[in-house]
Amino acid sequence: MKLYTTKAVAECLGITDRQVRNLRDDGVLTEAKPGLFNIKTVVRQYLDFKLGGRDDQANLIARKAEREQIKAELEKMRLEEAQGNLHRTEDVKRALETAFANFKTRMLEIPMKYAGTLTQVTDQGEAFDILRGAVCEALDEISQYDIAFAMEEEEDADGQEE
Repeated sequence: MKLYTTKAVAECLGITDRQVRNLRDDGVLTEAKPGLFNIKTVVRQYLDFKLGGRDDQANLIARKAEREQIKAELEKMRLEEAQGNLHRTEDVKRALETAFANFKTRMLEIPMKYAGTLTQVTDQGEAFDILRGAVCEALDEISQYDIAFAMEEEEDADGQEE
């Protein structure tokens, strides 16, 4: 087996001596002995490096598999959304905003609704019971899905009629 110097390998590969040393230092090319190379091995290693060796093929296959997995996940999410088991972020945001707006409105109605009644009550315990009952009633209403999101459904119905 004939061994070649860095300069001879560089001439054979059409690159500079420095590039051969850099490729050796990077582990792309291997020396048979210090400063000497087996030309068949070096040419094979250099071609693998330039054309994309097994590692690049494995990476390509892995990327294709990952892309297919992502496509499958997206398709599954679309199916879940179509079945009503998955909701878009903007839909959830709008629903929560509606629920909180309904809750705020319901809570702000309490003082207005019971102000007249409370002015006539002289017993603090009775006033407490009236207010507590009103708050519990509002909380019960808002805890029911169809009532909590009622405004959103009304808006949707209005939007469809126009």
